Amino acid sequence: MSGIIALCFSFNAFAQSSQQYPNQLELMGQFIGTWKTEFAEDSVIIFEIIPFGDAYEDITYYQANGETYLTIKGFWGYSRKHDCIVHDFITPDGKLWRDFTQFVSEKKSFGERYSDEKLGHAIMSSETHLINPDKFKIIFKYRGSEYTWDNAKVSEYNYIRVKE
Repeated sequence: MSGIIALCFSFNAFAQSSQQYPNQLELMGQFIGTWKTEFAEDSVIIFEIIPFGDAYEDITYYQANGETYLTIKGFWGYSRKHDCIVHDFITPDGKLWRDFTQFVSEKKSFGERYSDEKLGHAIMSSETHLINPDKFKIIFKYRGSEYTWDNAKVSEYNYIRVKE
């Protein structure tokens, strides 16, 4: 029960902060296209955002030495109730994840990730900065099942738009 209360509080905090940026889905449109980042030696992530009606579809490819070893698919849509972008995605092994993200300016958003195993507890947070139309930075803080963010693992990725 406390997890559900925390989840609802989190959504209300999102809704209060975005009133000057009401069109969350339109701001998400800045990310349409293909993006790439390096995340380890000889390893990259390729991230595609594709329009899908009034929403977006995404496909993420994890590659090592030019070979794809993991593909994740998802959808982004707008939640009127929570005034944020909801991103649902699934891995090939059937794991379900849900992100709640809200733009707080035209170039900056914050998000929280939940797993289907613990819906009332954010396992990760994200902060995304659109640096220019062809580059964005995302900072993840992963806490897993921990209750505080004190010992969260922090990762930063710089994505560059892939020109087609």
